[in-house]
Amino acid sequence: MSRLKYTALCLAAAFMFVACNTAEYDLKNIIPKEYQKVVCFKNVQEAEWQLFDVGSELSTEFTILRSGGLPELDAETSVVSMTQEELSLYDDDYVLLDPSYYALPTFVKFAPDERYKSFSVTIPYDKILELKANENSLPDGKSYCLALRLNKEGDTSVDSESGFVLRKVYVSEPKMEISISSGNQILSGEKAKITLKLPFENKEFDVKWNVVFESDSYAALNGQESTVLGNSLPAKYNLRPLPLSAIQNADVAGMGAGVNEVSYTIDMPEGREFGNYYLNVSFSDFSINGNPLSVKDSEDGRIEARIKYEYCPNVDMSTMGEPYTAISGRADVIPVDGIIFTPESCDEDSYKKLLDSNVNTFWENRWGSSGYGVGSHIPFLASLDFGSVQELSLMEVWRRSGGYVTDLRKFEVYAAESLDYSDREHIKYTGLVYLGDVDFGGTSNKSRVQLFSLDAAKTRYLLLKFVGSNRGTCISVAELGCWRSKDVQQET
Repeated sequence: MSRLKYTALCLAAAFMFVACNTAEYDLKNIIPKEYQKVVCFKNVQEAEWQLFDVGSELSTEFTILRSGGLPELDAETSVVSMTQEELSLYDDDYVLLDPSYYALPTFVKFAPDERYKSFSVTIPYDKILELKANENSLPDGKSYCLALRLNKEGDTSVDSESGFVLRKVYVSEPKMEISISSGNQILSGEKAKITLKLPFENKEFDVKWNVVFESDSYAALNGQESTVLGNSLPAKYNLRPLPLSAIQNADVAGMGAGVNEVSYTIDMPEGREFGNYYLNVSFSDFSINGNPLSVKDSEDGRIEARIKYEYCPNVDMSTMGEPYTAISGRADVIPVDGIIFTPESCDEDSYKKLLDSNVNTFWENRWGSSGYGVGSHIPFLASLDFGSVQELSLMEVWRRSGGYVTDLRKFEVYAAESLDYSDREHIKYTGLVYLGDVDFGGTSNKSRVQLFSLDAAKTRYLLLKFVGSNRGTCISVAELGCWRSKDVQQET
């Protein structure tokens, strides 16, 4: 090593030794005092605080953060209410919430290296009632606001951008929030939840309700032709009642103090066949400490839901590069070799490309002078002939790639007792059973491939009715596979 390099290293080492022993002295002199100890609110600066008339005080929490270049020093601040004049600088539609409604900590002290402290603002029930009454006399457009700021104490600085919080305060009727609404509902996945939640912290309330789960009545719909489920062709149904044993917490009908949320989870027993299951659920007679409790988005305080549960493997289909492999460990695909696909409308001979296991080729309906069938027209039918009776309850559908990926929007799926596709432009059928829809939705859904749940069927024939396109009357499909569950255990 050269003498010059050696000398430089020695000088650097000496400098580092001195720097380490005088770090505190240097930092106190280098960092300006206003940046040595700084406090601010962790909470967002402006938000809403919704109060409820539930016969009890209500609280909200704030957190003060301590930062700065010298965390080893003590720091302190105080929390004060703004004046109306200070508040008007932020929004002149705010009316200052009377500071006598609540108490604030006089001083907030931070020990060395203490990073944060929290405090609560509590409004007593009588003040909530007073606020509720006073809201009606506010001028149009005006709102009450809890406005707090941190006060500079000693040599502790307050961050100018986050040293305050504004909370628009108003009183609402308490309403139970339920994750489903009345009418037809769809839940999907390997597990699904129905959740009930209070919109405030439940410190001391006893909340009760009635809940009834029922599924046997769906069997009464089977065996008669109908369109009551939204199918456009009259058909029978094969609706499977959801086994009530799959509902966790089915006997829970309340929440006590300290509980804000209850969930009913559908968790199917192992070995149950994939596909659609059906369930009715009724929630009613909500009360809080014995008094009636309203339900959000319900005028009569009841929820009466008819649920289709799409029991389907949780798999990210977007990662699949080839068809008919995504759930091969849990279900069997009906081999596409030997399946005869016949659409009433076809461009050139593209029907041959639907079941070629190549997601880069596709069938499309007739749009030009070539091919057969009515061009640029929907709805139309297509048939699938498996060659023998097959079980199925899931359908994997690939759309074309590129800019026209959203062409296909929706088609209905039926099992048929018989199909006659000898006149391919006019398919004839008998004995339809409606199995469900394949519905990709609007153009915001760019997914090429999705797995759809169907009502379970044993059939040789499927009839498809194409009823929806996102590009005029253009329909195209790259691949279509039907799946049956492995090792299915029959319900006893």
